[in-house]
Amino acid sequence: MSPKGLIVLTSLFVIFGSLGSDNSAMGENRSAPELQYRWEASPDGTPPVYYIVQLSVDGREITPLPNVVAPVTQVPAVYGSEYKIRVAGVDEFGVQGPFSDWSIPYRPEFPPPEF
Repeated sequence: MSPKGLIVLTSLFVIFGSLGSDNSAMGENRSAPELQYRWEASPDGTPPVYYIVQLSVDGREITPLPNVVAPVTQVPAVYGSEYKIRVAGVDEFGVQGPFSDWSIPYRPEFPPPEF
């Protein structure tokens, strides 16, 4: 039996302050965000033993990320770029299911200046 169920992306968390970023050209030194995506596998088909994750930045690049066994991944982000991912499950026999739909695009913006 192959994993025929779709993966459903369930949430995006933005974790601020986890990556260092020097924005000295703007007179600021603020941390860039890290994006955390979570998803759920469909109960149809065989359960995945790992997931293939693809990342799109600004709608141009599709980059494979390292395979993950838990239904979560973190992506370092750059302010002003747009990010989205899609995932596919792979079962114990090495059979890959279909990719999920792309996640809703997210573009981290600079936080307001602190006075």
